[in-house]
Amino acid sequence: KTVLITGSSRGIGRETAIYFAQQGWNVIIHGFRHPEKLESLKERVLLIFLGDISDPSFVDEMIKQSLLTFSKIDCLVNNAGISLVGLFTDATVDDWNLMINTNLTSVFTTCKNIVPHM
Repeated sequence: KTVLITGSSRGIGRETAIYFAQQGWNVIIHGFRHPEKLESLKERVLLIFLGDISDPSFVDEMIKQSLLTFSKIDCLVNNAGISLVGLFTDATVDDWNLMINTNLTSVFTTCKNIVPHM
């Protein structure tokens, strides 16, 4: 079985990747800001993607490469997410759009691309 976990470099995503690897799954991980932490998992996982999950073209390519390697993905864990730090009144429209695209649009694009192959 194969699992793709977004936001896997730290915290819950990282621990989820380790758990699936211990259970014998093919593990695909994704991250953006901490490439060294993704690389530290390379002994346990089979594919690592570093890129902006809010970019639909990155998501398309990540899933295309994953499917070329494993032919299907049995489980998707949409773990990637960001938050605005600071006062809401200090946030810009660009800050808002990045948060929405990372936290919501990425879930849509990963599901839209993977579900037909499940």
